[in-house]
Amino acid sequence: TLQNFIETEKKETIEFNYTVVDNGSGIEKCELIVDENVVQTSTSITENESQHFTYGLAEGDWAWSVKCTDNHANYKQSDSSQVSILLPPQIELVSPDDNQETVDDELIFKYIPKSTRKIERCDLWIGDELNQTSFDITKDKENSFELTHVPTQLIEWTIQCRDSEEVSVNASARTVIVTTTEILESAPPAVMLVHPI
Repeated sequence: TLQNFIETEKKETIEFNYTVVDNGSGIEKCELIVDENVVQTSTSITENESQHFTYGLAEGDWAWSVKCTDNHANYKQSDSSQVSILLPPQIELVSPDDNQETVDDELIFKYIPKSTRKIERCDLWIGDELNQTSFDITKDKENSFELTHVPTQLIEWTIQCRDSEEVSVNASARTVIVTTTEILESAPPAVMLVHPI
């Protein structure tokens, strides 16, 4: 018995669930069949309980079924079911490099978003806060966000992009260290008398 029929998954690794029952001889093995190819076999079967295979698929539509064989070599293959895989966009961070140090108070965060579908939006995140959003995205090309008047600080940043199917992904976070001498020198030093008073 299959527990999933027609589904859309927004991830690459899928859990294929099924239940098998035999009338006495026990189950020798069950096989996961994807597009008529056996891709996994299990010999650890507990009858009349939900079982699963975990398997990664590329983006697209896939037919899958499960074939189980009992200890007397009798077998049965389930009806076929469909799963559609929609993988998230990919983001290549171009610059600044991770742990880059700079004295500039202007930063340009460059990235290249890739997807098989239209990319609806990309966001620049500074720490846990949304900083900027762009809806004018050119996929497979360099895009950028710009920050100006950045004071001295350690900035953790990432880019998040969402496609037309509402599938989103965050790039791995990077850090940039800004040491802006102009801002550091903008205020006079503080002087406090300590002794004698």
